[in-house]
Amino acid sequence: MLLLLVSLLLFLSIATWHATDPSLNTAAGEASARAIGNWVGLFGAWLSDLLLQSIGLTAFLLPLWLGGLGWIWMHSRPSGSAWLRWTGTFLALVFMPAVFGLLPWHWRWLHLVPIEGVTGRIVSAFLVGYINVQGAWLVAGILAATGLYFASAVSFGVLKEGLAERWIHVVAFYERWRNWREERAELRAEREREKTGRRSWKQCRRVPTMPIWGLRRQRASLDFLRGFQPQTRPRTGP
Repeated sequence: MLLLLVSLLLFLSIATWHATDPSLNTAAGEASARAIGNWVGLFGAWLSDLLLQSIGLTAFLLPLWLGGLGWIWMHSRPSGSAWLRWTGTFLALVFMPAVFGLLPWHWRWLHLVPIEGVTGRIVSAFLVGYINVQGAWLVAGILAATGLYFASAVSFGVLKEGLAERWIHVVAFYERWRNWREERAELRAEREREKTGRRSWKQCRRVPTMPIWGLRRQRASLDFLRGFQPQTRPRTGP
């Protein structure tokens, strides 16, 4: 729990860094020292400026690493070898700034601090000086990725088991949703059949009937037509 609190304070101190805060690179009097913009105060201003000037944006990996380590310890999970974790942290803190320093764009954090820091400029210049740019990219990328892997103490077996467990939950949710849709479709079809049955029953009850005056008129017309039919005469013998 203490590591989680420390990681949160460290992240806030780096995220709220301000150029006018007192630090090793900024001379501030008493008036400006009272108005510190950093959320962690004077200590956060000094620490954030030191980290950003030295390793650049890689400083954000430190609170993430401490938070992950505290989370693992709080849940009593196996965290692997401490020697490998510290070695990975060292490699990440050295070669991640070098990767930022090899980028063709010279980006600056808040338009002031170079994202690679002093360490990134020194290591990238050393790699480019002894090997070409492609080789420097290859060495810095591989070592940085290796350092991140060892520092995070990620186990692919545990990760696979966790993903399989989450996938089971996703499949179960999909099955419940599909069953719900099928039940709704069956209920809708049953309602349609009931409506159709009611309509046919009503149509059967509505048998067309002829009124009495219509029957009388039809009978009179038949009698009138019978009067024009030729009458057959009885045949007589020879």
